[in-house]
Amino acid sequence: MGKKNSITKSVRASLTNYKPGDRLPGVAEVCEEYDASTATAVYAMRALLDEGLVRSVQGGNGGYFLVKHPVETRADLLARLADTLADASTLLRKLATLESEPAA
Repeated sequence: MGKKNSITKSVRASLTNYKPGDRLPGVAEVCEEYDASTATAVYAMRALLDEGLVRSVQGGNGGYFLVKHPVETRADLLARLADTLADASTLLRKLATLESEPAA
């Protein structure tokens, strides 16, 4: 998964922390949090705009604002579960490697 997709996925998951109309982190904040370029952050937020989840307002009081929360389908939840299980499997392999090493 590319960095843009990873950022979009993470920001999408965080949308439940906001109410419709709330201002979301801006591009600069996304760049800092995810160690991403401006272009990558803009493309990541553009995906949320394209989904209709956020809107962009120009000007001094502008930014990205939550329009609606994402609706998770059964397929979305199964994909999240698969990702979680893959992450857990990776962590278990790392743990097994550490446990097999001699103590310092």
